This record gives sequence, C-alpha cells and structure tokens, in this order.
Amino acid sequence: MDNNIAKYNIKYLSCDDKYKTYIIDGLKNIYHDQITNYKHLFNGASCLIRNKKYKGYCNLCIVYHSNESDIFDNGYSIHFAPLYDDNGNIILIKYESDDIFVTVHCGHQNGPWEYNDAKLTFFINGTFNKF
Repeated sequence: MDNNIAKYNIKYLSCDDKYKTYIIDGLKNIYHDQITNYKHLFNGASCLIRNKKYKGYCNLCIVYHSNESDIFDNGYSIHFAPLYDDNGNIILIKYESDDIFVTVHCGHQNGPWEYNDAKLTFFINGTFNKF
C-alpha cells in the first residue's frame, strides 16, 4: 500500500426504497483537507470515482454540483477533490463503478474516546433532475 493511500471495504447496513447504506469498515473520520494540524471533519455530498491504478477501488471525493457551465449554454458542472482519513491518506473504497453522488456521515462517537465507523449512502433512484 502506498504511503498516502488507504484502502477500505464497505459492509451492508440497510436498504429501503430510496437509500442503500453501508459501513466503511475501519474508517472513523473523513476530512476534506490533508493538513494534519488543521483538519475539517467532513459529512455530506461525495462521489466515488474509479481508480485506474487500484483496480476494483474508487477514490472517495468531496463533490460540488452546479447547474451552470462555463462551456455549455445549458450545462451542469461537477467538481470533486479527494477526501482523507485520520492519517492524511487519500481514501480508496472497494467498489466497482463510478457514482457521482453519494453521501458520507462520520464523526459519531460510540463513547468518550471511540468513534463509530463512517457510513456511505447511495441514492437508489439517483438524485439528478436538472436541464
């Protein structure tokens, strides 16, 4: 494993007619910056982008969607950047396909010094309804 990469597996937690939720096994907290002395805990809109070097894994990224485009008159833009674990490693999730909108939830304590594993939620019917 590379020094700046951490691989995680997901475990099924629950499903209903709108959402499918997984536990990210062993990942307690998620950050949108890598600086160790000034971390920002992250919860919210994310995406999974397949990683060419690590087949079968996706980069977990923060995602920003906008119904504007600098290129197209009637466009939609998606911006993303890597998310990091407690050690400043880029997070890779074992998953076989891209998904441009999922959510992550982390930072929930199980006790005074113990955190629960982060959750990853997929939208079964998608979220996109623009144009």
